[in-house]
Amino acid sequence: MIRTLAAAFTLLVLAVLMQAAATAPLVWKPVASAFLRVNDQGAKEWSVFQVEKKNDRFLLQLDDRFLLIDAQQKQVFDLSAAKIDRSGSDVLWDPADKPARPLATSGWLVRNVGLAQRIKMRLDAEDRTLDLQIPHPYSRP
Repeated sequence: MIRTLAAAFTLLVLAVLMQAAATAPLVWKPVASAFLRVNDQGAKEWSVFQVEKKNDRFLLQLDDRFLLIDAQQKQVFDLSAAKIDRSGSDVLWDPADKPARPLATSGWLVRNVGLAQRIKMRLDAEDRTLDLQIPHPYSRP
């Protein structure tokens, strides 16, 4: 009986630890030398972040707004700024906080353009075109 309770308790603790590890916020690092154009105009206040060794998901900060861009799935999510934390120049965000529905987008272009990856899409509801160029990790200063 005691062995059964001890085994059950151990399994419960492991399940809780695995759940906590699965929902831990990811550290998103700023991307140096990226370019952004909004409706063919340069943006004034913006930053782009990515998880190390992941070249298909980016957090784009436009003023106080954060967008999760998933280039592989061709989806954009509007994130709550209240669920994003700063740690120096890095950003902490938990993927479990991703909204259920992506924003309506069209006109996707995801292409390797030499030393960078180009991601272009139209945010349909806002009638805005975002054109983001992210240098490949090996070509960054």
